[in-house]
Amino acid sequence: MEKYKNKKNKASPSKNHQKKENTVDYYVSTFPSGINKSNWWNEDDECNAKDIDSAKKHIFLKKDIKISSVIPSHTEYNHDWPNSMGFFDTRFGTVAVGYKKYDKNTPIAFSLIPDAIKDIRDVPEKDINDADTYFGGPTYGKGKRFIASNISFKFDPRDEDDIEKLEDDHDGIKDTEEKLLYQDKKEEEKIEYLKNIRNEKGYHKVQIDKEIEKIKDIKEEKKEDNLDFLKEIDNFINKLKKGTLRKYVDADDAVSRRKRIIEFSSNPDIHDLSVLELRELLKRILKEEEKNKGKIPDEFSGLNLDLLTREELERIMKAFI
Repeated sequence: MEKYKNKKNKASPSKNHQKKENTVDYYVSTFPSGINKSNWWNEDDECNAKDIDSAKKHIFLKKDIKISSVIPSHTEYNHDWPNSMGFFDTRFGTVAVGYKKYDKNTPIAFSLIPDAIKDIRDVPEKDINDADTYFGGPTYGKGKRFIASNISFKFDPRDEDDIEKLEDDHDGIKDTEEKLLYQDKKEEEKIEYLKNIRNEKGYHKVQIDKEIEKIKDIKEEKKEDNLDFLKEIDNFINKLKKGTLRKYVDADDAVSRRKRIIEFSSNPDIHDLSVLELRELLKRILKEEEKNKGKIPDEFSGLNLDLLTREELERIMKAFI
């Protein structure tokens, strides 16, 4: 595309000096300077592009490159942040979760892990719905801290209005819930600029129209990615609220439960118990849990054991064992 002529007071937004930002837009635009190695960007892909910034964004979004491949490897730890709870994979990269187990009012923290440090920190790749994916348990304790990357957010259950940056990074960009990953202000400014010069003498209207359509395409891709990422976060929050996340049982809890089962029954092998014995044993265990203010999994709370089959009763007992 022929380079646009810049007139006084009509400089294209893409020509302005780019201020350093803590945004995905910035990291894509400045790649590969100081960013993780990757082969997604090759200027030959759009060798005729005069606006390299838009070209990079267009290719990055169209190829569905993981955001975790371009964000800096820099990470931080803060004593005010929750402990590490676990990880789950998304098409944007692996997300680390921070949550204080014994404080339901603590903010839930989310951070995209840079690919460059995944092996160094031994970060696992886990599908949130996989049978082997658990949260909590072993990720608690000394050395198990929640480490935040540059792309990190938090959800406060006491204020459910929105999700916001984990910490204010003072880059002047407000990340709304609908735009957690990408902003579109620059695209809007560029479209407005192109529309203003389109009808002026000396400009190629067809080429300008094509550029406007490409920028609109970038905006739409960003919008879809922002929505998909928000859905990933909402999905985790909803699973946590409903108690449907697979969680580790603390070692102390597991030991005490086994002990109580043995104490309550002369025959701790549940397969040898009758349905009536199994049902009564479970009732006593649940009653003891409530008495000792233990944590009863949400899925078992309020169940009418008298209506459950042997298979259902054994499943609950195994969960306690």
